[in-house]
Amino acid sequence: MLGAAWGVMILVGDFTVIVGLEKENTRYIEEEGGMNYISLETTSGKGLSLDDVSSIASNSTADFIISPEISVKCLDGFHVLGVAPNFTQIASFPLERGRFITPMDLRRRSRVCVLGTSAEERLFQGLGGLGREIQLEGARYQVVGIMEHKEEKRDMITGRRLGRWKFMRKNAMLLIPFTTAGVRHKGSASQVRMDFRTTTLSQVADAIDEILILLQDLGHAPEEFDIRSRSEELEWIYSMVRRWKFGLYAMIILSLLMAGVGVANLMLVQVNERIREIGLRKAIGASNGDVFSHFLLESTTLSLLGGGMGIVLGIALAKVVSSLVGLPYGFSPGVTTIGFVVSVILGIFAGLAPAWKAAHLSPVEALRYE
Repeated sequence: MLGAAWGVMILVGDFTVIVGLEKENTRYIEEEGGMNYISLETTSGKGLSLDDVSSIASNSTADFIISPEISVKCLDGFHVLGVAPNFTQIASFPLERGRFITPMDLRRRSRVCVLGTSAEERLFQGLGGLGREIQLEGARYQVVGIMEHKEEKRDMITGRRLGRWKFMRKNAMLLIPFTTAGVRHKGSASQVRMDFRTTTLSQVADAIDEILILLQDLGHAPEEFDIRSRSEELEWIYSMVRRWKFGLYAMIILSLLMAGVGVANLMLVQVNERIREIGLRKAIGASNGDVFSHFLLESTTLSLLGGGMGIVLGIALAKVVSSLVGLPYGFSPGVTTIGFVVSVILGIFAGLAPAWKAAHLSPVEALRYE
């Protein structure tokens, strides 16, 4: 019974964690712009200049939104990012108060900034930052807007934050105009990256082709950049999950085989201890089929009890693991059904040999057994 419980616990627990992982990945992609999102990052070469970004934006004919970004390392503990007005549409990160960065700010390289809620709290100790000033590398920036707060999801039982790093990073953002970051903070700025968002998922492939053509027209080689769509990211994640599943399949099969051997041995012991009882039942009219079905039912019941225990333990294990690693709880009724079905099948196959042995005992010899 314990062997069956162990095998079913691994089956239910691990697959529940996998379902939670897939839910978290899907939710993350939806929160970060959806499947029709494309990112372009420099991997080698000189990278993109501000003029390159302007050229791509003005010469593109595809139906997509473009948002260049420059990460600036100029204030410890904050995620300082140079962005364009389209950033809120690309990142699915709306404004709550004030205004966002405008095309005029880009042209003038204005020293204005927009803060995440935790950045505002830390810089101004809860007194409100809208309209006030901060300093970045000796330059004064006026706070013109505050972004919407990103709530941290918490586990219902433990209270642990789910996906904490993503929301903390957005809330700690300090956004300045893209051109200001590229010129005034050139020494501490990273290379330019670009994000694109098409109107529909079907436009993603055509958009990537056009981006590559525009890069070549600007004298860049395609291999200098990593261009990746969200669908590719999701497929990579799912390929890793599939590999994990294959490993789990091997572990589960081995565990269930061991459980089957354990149930079969236990039933054989039961048969040997009840030989006289079997002989007596046959002597008063029980048929081979009656004895066979009786012991098969016992082995199946035993396996089901172990399977039920395994399902409960598997659900508890998945809940604990999900809470510890910050994943949503991914309970699936289908996995529980599979656990019960596996328990029944295990009990039937493990009980076949003992039930067959009991059914074919000779009544006379069984009654004489000491």
